[in-house]
Amino acid sequence: MWSVEQLPPAIRSRLDEEAIYCAQTDLNEAGQFLPLWLIVTAKDVAVWSLDGNELHRLPVSDLRGARTIEAIGGGTLVADTAAGGRLLLSYTASYAAVFEYAAKLITALSAGEALPDAAETDYPRMCPVCGMMMPAGDGKCPACRSKSSVLLRMLEFAKPYRMQMLAAAALLVVTTLIELIPPYLTKVIVDDVLRPGNMGSALIWLVAASRIRNCCCTEPFLCNIPIGIFPYVRKRRRSALSKTRSSSTRPVCRNLERS
Repeated sequence: MWSVEQLPPAIRSRLDEEAIYCAQTDLNEAGQFLPLWLIVTAKDVAVWSLDGNELHRLPVSDLRGARTIEAIGGGTLVADTAAGGRLLLSYTASYAAVFEYAAKLITALSAGEALPDAAETDYPRMCPVCGMMMPAGDGKCPACRSKSSVLLRMLEFAKPYRMQMLAAAALLVVTTLIELIPPYLTKVIVDDVLRPGNMGSALIWLVAASRIRNCCCTEPFLCNIPIGIFPYVRKRRRSALSKTRSSSTRPVCRNLERS
């Protein structure tokens, strides 16, 4: 729990009553990451901004209790009055335990009951280095924790599976090299095969590239290359064959005419 001495001077100078409880949230009314302060006294419950502006003030005599509404990644603190619920503040999930205790304290205060004792988990633990709230668990700040130490801890769990990890890394390299085959074959086809005067072997290259792709790779971008080029290659091949046949039959026809 925060102490009164931790309040900003702009807020502390405007307090009329001694604070029973004060807590800082990390979200403002617009949902932005700007802190607000909840201050509970014997007479009222108020929410203050850092610059000393009072955003909400509810007399304890008008309250029927307080509750938290949990949501994904955070929640809200709601004060119940005779006119209905009144939203006091919002917070992220790391502050959930703090404001659950605040709701119990406000409920007990409005009912005139003894104030509940705060458990150890109800007190926020702040990192002495960066000042951020530390999550429950090992008591280490995630912002100040060394990333290399986390990686080393993960590698300790992977020691029994060293061979499997090496095999997976090797297969990853092999898979990457195989996936580079289709672009290289496309480069060879475009630069060396699809040229004037070299169309005769284009069909062979395209069939070979297609077979290699089907056997080794799963990339689909070569699938449409044979479909688009085969009609052009077939047309050029037929024209070349027709020229060859016509040139080979001319001497025979002349010999027949002479005879």
